Amino acid sequence: MQGTHASCCLLMVALIAMAYCMEPVSCKAAVIITNGMMESLTVHCHSADNDLGVHILGTNAPPYVFEFNENLWGTTL
Repeated sequence: MQGTHASCCLLMVALIAMAYCMEPVSCKAAVIITNGMMESLTVHCHSADNDLGVHILGTNAPPYVFEFNENLWGTTL
């Protein structure tokens, strides 16, 4: 009985480790920023790991779009 419990725990740890190392397939989010104002819009997007810099969207500028993935815990950090 003890060996079976240890085998199950080892299998669970291995599956969690594999899931952690795999790239998320469907956990992608997109952010689309458009400027509907009559003047330029300054946008600065950053997180704890990434800084996408400052972007200035003019009045007729195309939307500013970026995507990011969630990690194993469903967060972005």
